[in-house]
Amino acid sequence: MRTDERPRRRARLSARLEPVRTALAAAALSALTLSTFAQTPGITSSELLPTGPHHIGDSLRVRVRMTVPRGITPEVAVVSNPPDDVVWGTPKLSKSAESADSALDAWALVWPVQVFRVDPYELPPIEIGIGSDVLLTEPFPVETVSVRAGPDAALLRDVRPPVAVYRTIWAPAILGGAALLLLAGYALYRRRPRMASTPEPVAPRQPSALEWAEAEFARMEGVTVHDEEALRQYIDDTSDVVREYLLRRVGVAAPRLTTLETLIALRDAVTDGTRGALRETLDGADYVKFAKQIPAQSAGRDFLEHSRETCRACEREWAADARKGSTPRMSPTEQSA
Repeated sequence: MRTDERPRRRARLSARLEPVRTALAAAALSALTLSTFAQTPGITSSELLPTGPHHIGDSLRVRVRMTVPRGITPEVAVVSNPPDDVVWGTPKLSKSAESADSALDAWALVWPVQVFRVDPYELPPIEIGIGSDVLLTEPFPVETVSVRAGPDAALLRDVRPPVAVYRTIWAPAILGGAALLLLAGYALYRRRPRMASTPEPVAPRQPSALEWAEAEFARMEGVTVHDEEALRQYIDDTSDVVREYLLRRVGVAAPRLTTLETLIALRDAVTDGTRGALRETLDGADYVKFAKQIPAQSAGRDFLEHSRETCRACEREWAADARKGSTPRMSPTEQSA
């Protein structure tokens, strides 16, 4: 019997406590809602001072009180579409004393307004930004009763929208800072120590074929010949200068060709007279070198002058061809190449 009575007693007790549980849950939910609402930013009051009838030209004040989460500064946007005959002053935003037991701070906005309207009207709502929230005040009704004497017509036309306070200036600040950094970097770049630039070495001009030959002939004029063997070598060296000149000037490989092969290669490159002078110069050196002909002691200087004049004659012919604008006469070897 006692075992059966215990579940019944528990059921009756649970039924009696159910309303208490429901009341406690409702009280907790209400407290949570009230606490959340108390921490929510909002406008506590907005009013127009003074509130009575106004004369045209009177200076009024719009006062808005609001609660803002601690650490956030409200931003006031520009009033959109203000009446043409309402002059807005500069707003003043101030913070009241901080509360020690609340996460919200109290702020007050006071906005001076001067009106030049004859008929009653409403000042438009003011948009206030608090963090990511945007709040709007109620419109402010204004009742005008009379017109004071002589409002300036220019003042009636020269109206300005209100000036925003604490507006975010990050974008212009970043742009200005970047511009200053660029200017500072450019100034440092201009003041850097500059290393003296070394000019690139200019390659010496290569002498022409005739200039090279003239230099060699001038060098050989200072050579002293003492015996027969030295005279043979002197004439052979002079002949080598003529052959090298032909190689440099028209590309005929005279240093590696015989005299006959050289003259055949120059058949179309020079006139018969110049080719005859070349034959005399090259054959004379061959006679001394291969036929062991014994030249006179003065033959060395004469051979040098004859070789120099032969090179000059060839150069005059080729220069004349260049002045005429025609293609210089070349050897068959050059033409085939």
